[in-house]
Amino acid sequence: MSKWLRQIMPLNFDAGDFLQRLQSCLSFPLENWESAQLLIRPSLMLTSCQRIESTENMKGLTFFKSLAATALLIVAVSACSEPAGVDVKQGAAMQSQGALMLDVREPDEYVQGHAPGSTLIPLGQLEKRLSELGAHKNKPIALICRSGNRSGAALKILEKAGFTGAVNVLGGMNAWTKAGLPVVTGTASR
Repeated sequence: MSKWLRQIMPLNFDAGDFLQRLQSCLSFPLENWESAQLLIRPSLMLTSCQRIESTENMKGLTFFKSLAATALLIVAVSACSEPAGVDVKQGAAMQSQGALMLDVREPDEYVQGHAPGSTLIPLGQLEKRLSELGAHKNKPIALICRSGNRSGAALKILEKAGFTGAVNVLGGMNAWTKAGLPVVTGTASR
């Protein structure tokens, strides 16, 4: 099995474990194994496919069950993939066209170097400070952090709160600096 496949579906797993992994990637609840199967097609019911011990045991599954299990795995992998984002040059271009550049790092990281004109709201404070972003609810927001992980989490928070124009700047300030884009130091703007 490939590395990414082992992360989603280890060699030894049960339906409950897989359901939890799948649920953690989705934005809607799955009540049980059957509801996870319905993601593929309502007619697929893999009730006898409760445990897969290894790829060797998959040979014993019928072709239909193997096909359905593969389809479910594809859904899980696509659901767990990194949220859509923009590269740092696209993020800079968005900002130059009026988008809010929102830095979600901690203040000590921000003062060491940040994108010019960016606004600081640390990820841990974002939910409490959403009202400060109300004017940008339906406008472009470029989210940035150190590497793109925290800004990805911030994207989920904003999307859940109804913000429609937010994007994650992939690679964060690490990629920003590496791309030679301007960096300023000093205190936070907020």
